Amino acid sequence: MKRLFHCLCFTAVLLCADSQLFSEPAGPVSVVSKAAEALRETYRENPELSIGARTCVVGGFTWSDSSVGTAFSEYLRGLVEDALMEIDEFDLVIPPDGSVFFGREAEQFITGEDASHGGRLPVSAFRLYGTYEVRDGKAVVQVKVFSEVFSRLMSEFALFMPMENIPPGVEIYPSNLDVISDVSENVGDLYSGTEDFQIFISTNRGEGGVFKEGEYLKLYLLASRDSYIKLYHIDVKGKTALIFPNRFEKNNYLPGGEILEFPGKRSPFQFRIVPPYGTEIIKVVASTRQFSSLEKDFSDLGYATRGLFIEESEQETREIMAEGLVHFTILGKE
Repeated sequence: MKRLFHCLCFTAVLLCADSQLFSEPAGPVSVVSKAAEALRETYRENPELSIGARTCVVGGFTWSDSSVGTAFSEYLRGLVEDALMEIDEFDLVIPPDGSVFFGREAEQFITGEDASHGGRLPVSAFRLYGTYEVRDGKAVVQVKVFSEVFSRLMSEFALFMPMENIPPGVEIYPSNLDVISDVSENVGDLYSGTEDFQIFISTNRGEGGVFKEGEYLKLYLLASRDSYIKLYHIDVKGKTALIFPNRFEKNNYLPGGEILEFPGKRSPFQFRIVPPYGTEIIKVVASTRQFSSLEKDFSDLGYATRGLFIEESEQETREIMAEGLVHFTILGKE
């Protein structure tokens, strides 16, 4: 492992690498080399990158602005990790499954033992992530380099792959994109709470995480204040079910500032990933007072609508409510 320099010095100069669109035909090997070249250039052109630890985590790549992952997301992650392995400028870190990533906006609310790592992997100085879409028969990937030390985007560059060079079976489009769009429209804008009351949710693969059949899903929840929560599962067809609280676990109290793993290690049930394949959604509704009643757990509640999710909470004062959601995608076994 190369020597790492942990220094929090800050320079006022902000240098961002110019976005580049690599235009020649690119297969997997070429994309890896182009990504490595762009990362080397990013390092050379940003003096700030050399004064902190150079450990780097590869985060999620999601479809357009949807926060939805696909098989192509995992394919991209592998290519970018391969690119990091080719260069000396960054040290690749593979986060263990279950690392909690809420984003920096949640850090101010984390208390107790969880505060020591901010809900994130402590050894990552930089995070690579991005989005992708299809333009003119090419998959265009925007790669972002975010500094955890300076809490800001340091650089961004673009890569592309002709669609014919993407391996068979690696889906670039969400398989149930129409359902996702319909659910998003019906759910409406999430109520983000007040400045002092917010709710955050993530999976053990982060936002837009991709799971394979047979793997297990974990959820991580964080509220800025003591609250009570309800969790809804929206499946690949847009059907909704209350999954928490349920007949197995009825205590839905969430202490403020503490990260809750759900299901927990002692829970009498787990969430195992099974078909059908596609993108699903978990929505959380939090209130500073207990809900007056609950829908029947694990039953089909119909299509997700905003009215459905807040039906039991309209009796509450709106200022003490908060909502959040997270997408995850199910793929078949290889």
